[in-house]
Amino acid sequence: MILYPDVQEKVHLELDTVVGRGTMPTFADKLRLPYLQAVLYEVMRWNPPAPLGTIVLFNYWEMKAHGYDDPDRFDPTRHLTPDGQLSPEAKQNNSLFYGLGKRVCPGRFFADHSLWAATAVMMSSLKFGKAKDSSGKYVEVEPVFPNGLISCPVPFPCSVTSRLVE
Repeated sequence: MILYPDVQEKVHLELDTVVGRGTMPTFADKLRLPYLQAVLYEVMRWNPPAPLGTIVLFNYWEMKAHGYDDPDRFDPTRHLTPDGQLSPEAKQNNSLFYGLGKRVCPGRFFADHSLWAATAVMMSSLKFGKAKDSSGKYVEVEPVFPNGLISCPVPFPCSVTSRLVE
């Protein structure tokens, strides 16, 4: 969200409109928050994490690009219909991040729901932004994901503030 503040603003607006500012979303709200779900699908598509100890044997990077215009661009709207609802293919396209065939992750539903719940609560209560250096200038963040067995960004400074306190 630090790299895409406009996306964060849209998620905050959707949460505030649907569940109300200061109210924590629940699973009952999930279907009424299509933009939040589209952001999660796009995060998984753009640079998916691989759990510790997981070895991915299929060529995900080629699959990531297949069927998407400008696959390196972060764009949650690619998972939405023109009227702002989740596209029917979005969940199906997201399922490949949990493996294929006999090697599909048995905890994929738990992981998917946990990711949604954690993100919904954090986005409802927090705002993520660029950190400032000692002179008050914003510190630019470069999305760097080193090659290795797991995919996670290198540490970066950031600002996390409460949305619940004015």
